[in-house]
Amino acid sequence: MKTKVEYSEKVTKVYDSYTYSDSEIKQAVKEIIEKRKELGLPVTRSESSYISEWKSHNRLYKIGYQRSRTKDVDLEEEIDSTHNFLYSIFGL
Repeated sequence: MKTKVEYSEKVTKVYDSYTYSDSEIKQAVKEIIEKRKELGLPVTRSESSYISEWKSHNRLYKIGYQRSRTKDVDLEEEIDSTHNFLYSIFGL
């Protein structure tokens, strides 16, 4: 990972996530999932779900939407189906 990542029971926070390209996001998510497992933390979402959320944040950041909130991504473990659906559309 090229930036700071914090892990907790309920969320993985990636700082300055907007600096990652789409291909880097895929690799970073694989590393995040492996690290969560190593730390004994739950992994309740699919790889594609994490990727979609991260890409959604990056797109919002790039169009200038609430940059202070979209420059980092909080990959929550318990995500409601509405948010997951929206991320899957916007994060394509």
